[in-house]
Amino acid sequence: MSKKFVTLFLSAVLVFGAAGSAYAAVTPANGNSSTSTTNSKDNSTSDANKGNTSNTNNNTSNTGNTNNTSNTGNTGNTGTTNGSSTNTSIGSGSALFSDVKSGFWAEKHITKLALEKILLGNNGKFRPNDPVTQQEAVTMAIRYMNLEKDLDATSSVAFQSGFVVDNYFKPYVALAFSKGLLDKNEEMTPAGSKEAWGSKKASREWITKILVRALNKQAEAKVAMNKATTFADNSKISPSMLGYINVALDLKLTTGMEGNKFNPAGNVTRAQLATFFSRGDQHTNIKYDNVYQGVITSLSDSELSLYGEDGKIHNFTLKGTSYYTADSETSVPASTVQAYTKVKVIDTQGTAGYVEVIDSKIQLESVEGKFQRLHSTGTKFTVLSNDDYVTYDFDAGTAFLDQNGKAMSAKDIAPDSTLDIKRETFSGQKKVVLVQVKSAPVNKTGAGTVTSIDVAKQTFKVRDASNVEETLTLSPDAMLLYQDQRLKSLAEVKVNDVISYVVKNGQVTQLEVKQTSARTVRGTLINISTANKLVTYVKEGTSRPEVNLLADKVEVVVDGIKTPTIADLIADDTNGDVIEMTITPDDRISKIQVVGRKMEQLQELTVAGYNPKLQLLTVTNAKGKAFSFYATETTKFDFGTGNITLKDLEAQLPEKTKVNLTVLGDKILTLQKVYKYDGKLLSLDSWKQTLTLMTDAGQTITLPYDSSAVVFVYGKSSGTSLSDVKVGDIISAQLRTTQDKVGRISIKSQAQFEVYSVDASRNMLKIKSSTGYIEQVNDGVSLLDENGTALKASDFAPGQIVNVNFSGNVPELVRKVTLTYGKVESIDAANSKITLKDFSGQKKEMKLTASYQIIRNQAISTNINSLSTSDRVEVRLDADGNTVVRVLDTLSRKFARYTASANEIYVQRASLSDNNYKFNFVTNVYVHKGDSLLNLQSLTDADQILLVFNNNQVIEIEKL
Repeated sequence: MSKKFVTLFLSAVLVFGAAGSAYAAVTPANGNSSTSTTNSKDNSTSDANKGNTSNTNNNTSNTGNTNNTSNTGNTGNTGTTNGSSTNTSIGSGSALFSDVKSGFWAEKHITKLALEKILLGNNGKFRPNDPVTQQEAVTMAIRYMNLEKDLDATSSVAFQSGFVVDNYFKPYVALAFSKGLLDKNEEMTPAGSKEAWGSKKASREWITKILVRALNKQAEAKVAMNKATTFADNSKISPSMLGYINVALDLKLTTGMEGNKFNPAGNVTRAQLATFFSRGDQHTNIKYDNVYQGVITSLSDSELSLYGEDGKIHNFTLKGTSYYTADSETSVPASTVQAYTKVKVIDTQGTAGYVEVIDSKIQLESVEGKFQRLHSTGTKFTVLSNDDYVTYDFDAGTAFLDQNGKAMSAKDIAPDSTLDIKRETFSGQKKVVLVQVKSAPVNKTGAGTVTSIDVAKQTFKVRDASNVEETLTLSPDAMLLYQDQRLKSLAEVKVNDVISYVVKNGQVTQLEVKQTSARTVRGTLINISTANKLVTYVKEGTSRPEVNLLADKVEVVVDGIKTPTIADLIADDTNGDVIEMTITPDDRISKIQVVGRKMEQLQELTVAGYNPKLQLLTVTNAKGKAFSFYATETTKFDFGTGNITLKDLEAQLPEKTKVNLTVLGDKILTLQKVYKYDGKLLSLDSWKQTLTLMTDAGQTITLPYDSSAVVFVYGKSSGTSLSDVKVGDIISAQLRTTQDKVGRISIKSQAQFEVYSVDASRNMLKIKSSTGYIEQVNDGVSLLDENGTALKASDFAPGQIVNVNFSGNVPELVRKVTLTYGKVESIDAANSKITLKDFSGQKKEMKLTASYQIIRNQAISTNINSLSTSDRVEVRLDADGNTVVRVLDTLSRKFARYTASANEIYVQRASLSDNNYKFNFVTNVYVHKGDSLLNLQSLTDADQILLVFNNNQVIEIEKL
């Protein structure tokens, strides 16, 4: 047998384990044995040595010619490899041996040991289910222990009478006795034994002893020799074998068989022993000539380079290669093997016949720094990292990638670019293997249409002529222009404006509005001519009146008025409303918002008289001082019921009627008959039948109430009474028409809902509670955004979260809830804080309220540690002002394609039956790689991406 072959043969490991928890032994695949002990070592590789089982030791030595017979006593078989060749083709066990089918339970282990040339076949067959004999097992143990070099092939071997071993195996058995693998006192049988020792089928307990000794664990076995096993058939185990079996159990080489039995006398097949040899790698450090272990430094479809444990680079061709992982029993796709992971490679004449991933952890470290310069040598670059200048070497094998993962040259890296530098950790040299640009300062000019604006963050999105959208940041000293006039701030730029811009070092330094959908002008309202649709105003900062036409449809916003119109605006030379107007490109006013009003509010006045001819109302205050004001056609009336006009005032305002007025000079803007008081209940005296409350204005007032007063509570449609009213409640105490007593009490409350549907034509919403109850919000209810700005129903969308204020069981105000989305960066459990990275890449520290909830998959937790870093979350306040953190669903898949018109993204199917591959994404979906913003067009087929979902829509796509 050749020295190379012997060394390769020894790479197997003897171990117990799975697959029926039986043993496996692999030896020559024929049923006969050669009588030759002196053939050249090349001949033994075939396992074709056949002959009688004579114990004669006087065989004739082979001359070394492969055409000669093995010995004079041979039955006609030659000692060559021609009669029964070994299958050494590269591939799986099914390709190596015709009787090992693809998917066979031991295919991995047979493949490995066959390519290591430990397993030998016969005529292309392995015969995996044949039992192993004792002489075959000893031969394998010798090869495993790398002792084959110590065989004495020049002399004959003789054993005592009655100890029968086939001639081929005698040198191995003799060496086993001399090395302590076998003990003569245990193995030598008296002469005349009916069964030859060598051809006797090896039992499980006997194999255990040989394996444990081969692992040099005799001392441990001696310590454990008096310890009973937990097997149900422990009593059948030979006492002398207990120590070996206990060691095998401790080393997890075996777990026994079905029914918690060890079956000590059972046989072991070739496939079983192959499996246990293969699984025992962790218990030996024996090296073999064609087995390499190390880290992959280069990998392609056809080649693999390995940095070996010997410190050298070994190159292999990949063709017909079998791929496995340390914990897999079946083969894995080639794509499972990644560069810079630890692997074992079995070499077959320059080709990797077998690759096993033994550690899938990428053996790289990352360093981040700001690129400073490329040295003149072209093989060094310097970065600023942690306030220190660091220089790195690189070579032709170093890969440079841009922000989108595309190859680039080192000379094309822009100064001050943020680099992610990856260095290997396995050679001690820490060579730079990959450099990727995370972000780079941009210097460019561009043009496009504004799609969104964030004034607070000073960022905006612009879509160019190619339909590519980009987020830009405004420089603090940027110049903003429109028609040669300088704009004050980004707030004056509008969505759909057509702009041009200049970017320097990543920030917009100049922005010019070329075509605007609208512009904003602020000034004082002087006059409105509804007939001519003309508005006259004095622009802020000037004294000259200007005139603009009203658009066909004008939106009017006045705080405190639910559905204001043009008639609610106050025009006056000196006391006119301060307004902010939105003016379209054709110079028509499309929106007027009152931002300042020089009016006065007078509360708790008493009517002294009303002159219908002069439309003059005289009132007195609490001190008895009289005032007179004129009602006009534009005066708004609020009497709690019905529509009131000027002609109704005389009947509706008898003396001593209490009223609230809003006046501008001597004109009445609003006139409200006091029909209710809102405030916090301070006391409820059932004996005196009075209630005391503190109004929103801070006034304490005591009111009598009717003994039959009706109480309204949200969520309680019947059975309410004064017992439902508690001190501290915020209530609305509504007076009888005579204003003398409280006739009904509505308890004010707040609840959180989800918008269920929107009826824009009727300015109505339907909202859904957490219990699924649907509530209708009619026209006239105040609709506000997070900042209190008035909205319309059309400004809401299904799925949005809103807080609803109720007066009794009637909604009176709906306000949008601020939702913050981001990735959890860190968790400070001691201070109840989390840090998020939002969709703009900014980090936000968020302090959770004293009472908070973490919601994950509908399960609620009050433990901040139920969150994990990298969780994608939505953070909001509930109706009571408590923090709610909702963990969003995510899915990691490979990108396939997207359809912009339908807002659909497709990922690669996991299987043909996988129907979960198409998803809708929101219009402003956040696409990025790390901190670098991307667009959907930059994604390519098979990119690994992470999808983040909210209400079954993708809101974030991260390229991994």
